[in-house]
Parts: sequence; C-alpha cells; structure tokens
Amino acid sequence: MLRKGGRLVYSTCSLNPLENEAVVMSALRNHMKRVELLDVSAEVAPSLKYRPGLTAWKVFHNGRG
Repeated sequence: MLRKGGRLVYSTCSLNPLENEAVVMSALRNHMKRVELLDVSAEVAPSLKYRPGLTAWKVFHNGRG
C-alpha cells in the first residue's frame, strides 16, 4: 500500500526486541527486493535520544509448546 519511493516508519513503545528489531528484520527478509532500511539519524530532532537497534538477541521461552 506504500507508494514507490514512499517511507514507512515503524515505532513501538516496547523494549522487547521481538516487538521491534525482529519485526523489522522479518519485513526486510520477506520483502528484500522491494524495501530497504535507511539511516535517518541526520533527520531527527537533536533533542531526540535514540540508540541503534540490536543486531542479535536471545529468545527465552518456558519450555511449553
């Protein structure tokens, strides 16, 4: 639904990498030829504090399922 050349911004209030980096990674993996990840750090307000996303994370589970 995004126009060619358009920009999609994904934002959450979660600190859980499964709701952040994993979602972005999945979108990039599933649509490799049509989307790209852009560094827009130069476009954000100087007062906005941010960190680069994680590149690896552990998934913990309770052993069920």
